[in-house]
Amino acid sequence: MLESTNLSKSFGKLRALDGVSLKMEAGQAVSLIGPNGSGKTTFLKCLLGLVIPDS
Repeated sequence: MLESTNLSKSFGKLRALDGVSLKMEAGQAVSLIGPNGSGKTTFLKCLLGLVIPDS
C-alpha cells in the first residue's frame, strides 16, 4: 500500500502541489493524467523521496 495525505510542495512562489492525497492498494494500477506543468512528476518525485515535500 502507498498513501499520501495533503502533500504540498512549492518552488519559490510557485505552488507545484497543494494538498494532494492518494491511496493505492497492492496490485492496483493508477495513472496520473494532466497538462504539462500540473505537478505530476513533482508528485512522483516526492513519493520516491527524490524531492522533499513542504508538508
